[in-house]
Amino acid sequence: MNFVRQGNRHVPSRPAWEPIIPGADMLALRHTADSYQSQIGVAEPLAYESMGHKRAGIKGVYQKPTVEMRIARLVGLEEIFQRAMRDAGLETLWGRVDLRKIPKTVALEVQDAA
Repeated sequence: MNFVRQGNRHVPSRPAWEPIIPGADMLALRHTADSYQSQIGVAEPLAYESMGHKRAGIKGVYQKPTVEMRIARLVGLEEIFQRAMRDAGLETLWGRVDLRKIPKTVALEVQDAA
């Protein structure tokens, strides 16, 4: 099936990727990403930045994402991913990556780096 991303005055029409599952489009993925960030308590400056939004008001001028905010977001998203893989009963990813070893190892390395 050929999907086409419709262009506008800023972006030309071009072939689009086929969805990995029916109904999965960029808008749904953006909503999911934003919901996950809220779930794990991502700080507002980083949440706005990662969604491509400009934060209004004086907070948008003075508050900027920090390295610690970014590390906390990665740890939180990694936990969501690992939980989903466990719930799906997956022990490997693409038959190459052992998911059983990752959570403790990655979490400790990220915490040590902070």
